[in-house]
Amino acid sequence: MHLGIVIPADESAEPFEQQFEGLPGYHEVVGGWVEAVHLEQAKLTLFVNEEGKVRGLPLNRRATALWWLLDRMARERDELVGDVVLIGAANGQSTSTEAPRDLAHLILRAEVLHSEIRLADRLGWHRTELQFTNYFDAAINALLYFRSDDAVTDVRVVED
Repeated sequence: MHLGIVIPADESAEPFEQQFEGLPGYHEVVGGWVEAVHLEQAKLTLFVNEEGKVRGLPLNRRATALWWLLDRMARERDELVGDVVLIGAANGQSTSTEAPRDLAHLILRAEVLHSEIRLADRLGWHRTELQFTNYFDAAINALLYFRSDDAVTDVRVVED
């Protein structure tokens, strides 16, 4: 068993941790067969409903923002729909691992978050002015910086 994070498409429902024993648990959460979206650099996997778009499942803005924030190649190329399960990347035996504790903390327990940006002409990270009480709002804010300013080379979300 391993711990994952469920990110509901319904934004009135809070993300939550859940224990998973494998594929049957993912199937249950996403409401059908699963498709794995691998975030290699972040060492994460997102499980989504394989037929979610065909079935007209609602856009999952929060999971999409997380995906775009942590995988630069995915930004604005596609969107995730329906409820999503976030877990750690598969280990050498193709077995999934737990969601990283630091990311789980940011998503589920952090009280004050900030977006940080990296600029092409400066070293290090620079904190933006706004504070957030929600990881996904901070992620969307960071992505807006990335999209609106060519000098921004990378973005992230950090706890205050």
